[in-house]
Amino acid sequence: MARNHAARGNESPRRNLAAALGGWSARHRKTAIGIWLLFVVATTLLGGAAGRAGLPDYRQGAGDSARAEQILASAHINQPATELVLVHSTATTVTTASPVFQHAVNRALAEINGTGLARQLQNPYTSHLLSADGRDALIRFNLADGADSRVGTVLAAVARADASSPGVTMTETGDASANRALNDTIGTLHGIFE
Repeated sequence: MARNHAARGNESPRRNLAAALGGWSARHRKTAIGIWLLFVVATTLLGGAAGRAGLPDYRQGAGDSARAEQILASAHINQPATELVLVHSTATTVTTASPVFQHAVNRALAEINGTGLARQLQNPYTSHLLSADGRDALIRFNLADGADSRVGTVLAAVARADASSPGVTMTETGDASANRALNDTIGTLHGIFE
């Protein structure tokens, strides 16, 4: 024992905690792995339950852009949610110049405007938002303040215009609709994994 103690130098003859746990883990492998997995799952669940503390937009930037965001935030100026509707011809004979396509675009504009939630609605013919190949048009608009939560009304209006326009498809995307789709997906996955 004296020789063993002398070989260790000034260390105490007792094993340190790490060595003791290492020895126990080597003798009880399955139990050690199970405890580690339980620890990982528990910390993941606790972290998810605790939530996330995010920084406001103006604190995420740097330099002048962060300063501009801070000025906008302190003045309570919010950027409106921008939405886009792509009107696409599914038939080679239907182009942006054809009456069928123009009727579909006008129907979409009327449906979107009829919701009362769209601001700065841009007609693709007057705003020059037509593709070079003549098969696509882009309708652009902003949602009214606070309308992000009611984007489903606008999505339904676009779906109605799409259903009544043969030879043309309409797809909406943008800040509010993408956020809604993400929330719907997370809600669905949350329901599956509960």
